[in-house]
Amino acid sequence: MFGLVPFSALEIKWSDPIPWEEAGVFTAAKPNMMHDLVACFFICTFGFLVLFKTCEWLLENFGTLVFGPHSEFHKMSKKVKKEYYSRIVSDLHAVLGISMSIYSTYYSCENPKDNIFTSFECATTPNLVGLYCIAFSSAYCVYDIYVCLVEIEFTAFECRDYIFHHVMGCIGGVTSFTFGYFCPILSVAILISETSNFCMNIRWRLLKHKMTEHWSFVAASMAFMITFFCSRVFFMLMVVLRCIELNQ
Repeated sequence: MFGLVPFSALEIKWSDPIPWEEAGVFTAAKPNMMHDLVACFFICTFGFLVLFKTCEWLLENFGTLVFGPHSEFHKMSKKVKKEYYSRIVSDLHAVLGISMSIYSTYYSCENPKDNIFTSFECATTPNLVGLYCIAFSSAYCVYDIYVCLVEIEFTAFECRDYIFHHVMGCIGGVTSFTFGYFCPILSVAILISETSNFCMNIRWRLLKHKMTEHWSFVAASMAFMITFFCSRVFFMLMVVLRCIELNQ
């Protein structure tokens, strides 16, 4: 079940049937999709870890060239530096995740003038970019839990919000794959909220570099406030309303 074969073959009836052969993620028409997404998940998880180690090696060896010999970076504790590297990877994930999310939300429809908020067909047909984006971001969630607990050495209590957030993200990704229809599309659209995370990381770095009196700190704080409202409040509300509309 779960869309791996047509529901008609299982003799399951719906009052308003979902065309699983078109709207499901794992269907008879795409027999290798599950393997491809699992492979993408593991490759990306390993890739994020390699990026983290690369950032660590580069800044540990060339930090003086990047920040200067008297930078606050050199005064940071090992734990803070590890988090510094982690947030660089977070930004890379945000850039790629937001790009795939915007494409999947606004530019993946058969009709270029449509998007998931204006077209029922577009909102209920999973696209490849969106599916790989979910696997990509789920991999980041697993990687980030590992880095927080093992590399940065936060206690489970200290990063309890990270763990809960990322575990729920992975569960949401698996659930969207399971049900297909409009679930993958809306799951990908939500990743536009990573815009505020990108601004938050910039603000965090300025704090650690003790640049709170610099004009850039005010700009970063304003950008974080604006992007948080636009992406995590206003846009999220749009997605929730669209979800209710599609359910109707």
